[in-house]
Amino acid sequence: MAGKKKHRKAVDQRRYPRTPLKLLLSYKSLQKGRISNENQAVTENFGAGGLSLFGPEGLQPGQLVMLTLYLPGRGSKAAKHASADGPAREGQPAHILSRVAWCGGKGKKQHQLGLQFLDLNREHRKVLKAFLVEYGLDHPNSNLYI
Repeated sequence: MAGKKKHRKAVDQRRYPRTPLKLLLSYKSLQKGRISNENQAVTENFGAGGLSLFGPEGLQPGQLVMLTLYLPGRGSKAAKHASADGPAREGQPAHILSRVAWCGGKGKKQHQLGLQFLDLNREHRKVLKAFLVEYGLDHPNSNLYI
C-alpha cells in the first residue's frame, strides 16, 4: 500500500501532464562514477517533463539515468503500437539526461521507474519538441525549452 501512496504522490507533484504511450528506449544508470550495462525498456506514459517505464533494474530516487528514446518521425503514429517485441531502435534517437523520481515493484523481475527529464543537447531537444507537439504533449514552460 505504501508503494501506491508514494506513486500517487509523485503523480500529484508532476508539472506537466502525461499520456499513456509506448515508446522503445534504452537506458544506462549512473552511480558513483560507474555506468551500468544498457537496459531495454518500453515507456508506460510520457510527457514534457518525464516518463515512466518498466525495466529490469531497480534504481534509487535521485539516481541519474541516460535515456535514449527512439521517437517516430513526423506523421507516424507507430509509437502508440511499440512493444518490447517490436522492432528495436526504430525512429529518431534522442539522448536525455534524467533523474529517477521514484521506483516501485522491487523484488519482481520488472521495476517501475518514474524519470524526470533534466537535460539534452540542442539537436535532440528539437527532435523531442517536434514529437511532443505532434502528440499534443508540448508544454511551453517545460525546462526542455529554456
